[in-house]
Amino acid sequence: MSIKNGDNEFPMELTDMASADKFAEEMDDVLLDIADMNPEICPPDRRFFKGDKEAWVYEHGNISELVFVKID
Repeated sequence: MSIKNGDNEFPMELTDMASADKFAEEMDDVLLDIADMNPEICPPDRRFFKGDKEAWVYEHGNISELVFVKID
């Protein structure tokens, strides 16, 4: 048995910590660079700040889109 996240699968045999570490490493691949974004032209509805990363939330009616942004 495995856990599927997008195109990635994580074996259930991995410990919770190992699964979390692997997931965190793969999240770096989906981070967008703030230099490629323009919050003035297309501002997010909400922004959450954490160190050198942000999570931007765009609300589209009943659906929300979450975008992870690397600041520097």
